[in-house]
Amino acid sequence: MSETNWKELDDLINAQLERELCVEDAERLAVWLSIDEEAQAYYADALRLHASLTLELFDEDLLSPVKSSDAPSPCHLSLSAGKREPPPRYLAKAHINDKQGQAEATQRQSTALRGWFPGLTGILAVSCLAMMLSVVAVFGSELLISAVFSTRRASTADSSSGMIVAHGSQREGAVVQKANAKKGTRRIGSSGHSQGALASVFLFPLPPKQQMERIESVQLEWTYKRKDRDPCFDVDLYGLGFVEPVSLRKIGFWEGPVDKSSRHAYGMAGSAERSVMLINRGVMKPETPCGRISIESRQLVRFIQSLYDDGAKEGDFAVFRLNADESTVGIARETGYAVVHPPSIEELTSDDELPVLNITTTSGPRSEERVFAKAGTASHSFSEHWSGGVVRSFNNVVQSGPNHDGTRRIGSSVVQGVGLVNVLAFSLPSVDELEGLASARLRWTLASKDNSPDFSVDLYGLGYLHGESYRGPCFWEGEHDLLCPSDYGLQGDPGHVFLISRRVMMPTTPCGPVTIENAALVDFLLSLYANGAQEGDLAVFRLNADISTLDITRGTGYSVIHAPVTQGRTDDFDLPSLSLNIIGEWSSSDMLPVSSKQE
Repeated sequence: MSETNWKELDDLINAQLERELCVEDAERLAVWLSIDEEAQAYYADALRLHASLTLELFDEDLLSPVKSSDAPSPCHLSLSAGKREPPPRYLAKAHINDKQGQAEATQRQSTALRGWFPGLTGILAVSCLAMMLSVVAVFGSELLISAVFSTRRASTADSSSGMIVAHGSQREGAVVQKANAKKGTRRIGSSGHSQGALASVFLFPLPPKQQMERIESVQLEWTYKRKDRDPCFDVDLYGLGFVEPVSLRKIGFWEGPVDKSSRHAYGMAGSAERSVMLINRGVMKPETPCGRISIESRQLVRFIQSLYDDGAKEGDFAVFRLNADESTVGIARETGYAVVHPPSIEELTSDDELPVLNITTTSGPRSEERVFAKAGTASHSFSEHWSGGVVRSFNNVVQSGPNHDGTRRIGSSVVQGVGLVNVLAFSLPSVDELEGLASARLRWTLASKDNSPDFSVDLYGLGYLHGESYRGPCFWEGEHDLLCPSDYGLQGDPGHVFLISRRVMMPTTPCGPVTIENAALVDFLLSLYANGAQEGDLAVFRLNADISTLDITRGTGYSVIHAPVTQGRTDDFDLPSLSLNIIGEWSSSDMLPVSSKQE
């Protein structure tokens, strides 16, 4: 290489080590090192010592992937002038944590983007990071990296989305595509014509999914622009299935409480045995404020995964429907909820208001195990006791079990001025079994984040109870609870309840399993026995907001799955569990998982 090229490469390496490398330069560096063996050898030590790198991706129109045909040699890669600031709403970061030996890339979408990112541009964070990691591996780095890559792809609703129009008892409706040119929206509810009813359908092009990729989380967003008259019904969200990228002209029409139709009945591709999937009830209600609606749930993950399982390919359309939960044929005309549809219309709607589907995928080994046993150690796993559930601020009583969708929310109720906390309860083993307790792990499943909460959730150990069930009172929200177990009708440490972990769920927490394993959890459990707990007593935990939720937007928070299993919505693996890892003299065959008795 020429002296000029060596200086340029030096500047890129130094900028990378200082975490100031922009995406274009990061890409050029990766390509450069991959084709120049002399440069690889020269910078081997520097790259091996660089245990943490950060790549910042700017907006899509700034990304210019280098094609091999365009760059036969490093001298064809020109240095971009100046440093550009990233737009505030599109930032992706890839980070290697050398302590944990894991690499992860997390990408946020810009809701202004149109369509998912195709090809290299769409997975630039992962591809750049993979190239850099391969360079490190070639140089014999001692750092053992068990790579888990994550990328988030944003897909804007296609313009073939629109409203479904039916009249009277019709079971099939015509699809009127695109937004109303004079309003930029489409209504869910009643039309202006006699006995006319309307639903909305969103079509999103699916991104590619590799064989080893797993769908980690899915988020669906749209804009509730206007409430027409005073609707007294709610709107439900369904996943209908997928179709090839062709325009829908007709589709089955539905309004009512539960649609159990097959996907084939709506002309969807895939398995003939699958039914449509109810994603969320009441996504829009009479009290819902206008604005951005965001749904992120395990049910969404299951739906999108089912599309790929049934053969959906890159570019096929995932089909969602918003419909009234009761018939609107006989209600007042032009009543309902108006949502923004593509395309955006100047002076009426913007690109930021269009529906967007975000799919986050990961590749790499799963690290979660429910029950394990190995030489010298064993793990008891206890399922949640049936008395766990929700506590409302107005009556401060535990309502046991889940609601109709298998969950309970931590945050604000749909009722004005009411906050919600969750209680988890587990039957305790005998004190003899806790001798040699090495660690404890508490696990539950975050099913959905409702209305984009901007607060976090803390985990407390409240105490224990002699009895069949815990009824409260234990409602509390805020920064630090200084009360004692006796204040909550429980026994335990006379000085205080235990703050086991802060921010166990945050706005950035993906839906899915949440696991807490720390010394505070062990200390709490041991303190129960030190203060008189016996086998069969109930250990009581609380999940609560770290702020008051009494005055925030209604129906906002984190929905957690509770026992017992809700058929068609949750399964055994979703339920909360408490695992105790005990050191002893047993072989792996001596220990069996223990579950609490349901009554």
